Amino acid sequence: MTQTVEQLTTQLEKMNARLEKAQQQRRRPLSSVRPFFFGALIGAGAALLYAPQTGERTRAMLRRNASELQETATQGAQSAKETIQSTTAVTQDTAQKTLAQVSDKVDATVQDARAKTNDIVEGTKQAAKDGGKQVQQAVDAGGDKVQATADAAAEKTAAAQQQTARPRSA
Repeated sequence: MTQTVEQLTTQLEKMNARLEKAQQQRRRPLSSVRPFFFGALIGAGAALLYAPQTGERTRAMLRRNASELQETATQGAQSAKETIQSTTAVTQDTAQKTLAQVSDKVDATVQDARAKTNDIVEGTKQAAKDGGKQVQQAVDAGGDKVQATADAAAEKTAAAQQQTARPRSA
């Protein structure tokens, strides 16, 4: 049973680590999208420098590219949010199940210990009763012997008194 509790504790620690990792990712959901933004910005800058078209066409192209970039970023953020929520839910569910299992095992262990303690107490009570009976029997037997010895002594005393009370014939 101890090994099972240790295994459950290890699983709980692993789940806590996963939960912490998911919470960290939730704090910085766009960290995986940043390189994309930097690349797009550098690409836009390079396009402006080498563009053979008019400023109006370039601005329209930039608006279109910015809109696409915004849509891609929004989708990436939404996907990251959904992944984090899913991972968090699974981790919390697993942690709750593991906690319930550990709690059940601890309760079972406590009940088992109480039952064993009660068995020991009952055994001790019975041994005390048995010991008390044996002591009483020994006292009774000793009392009988004392009574028999006292009776024998009384008889001898009575016999001795009778002999002393009779006149001696010479």
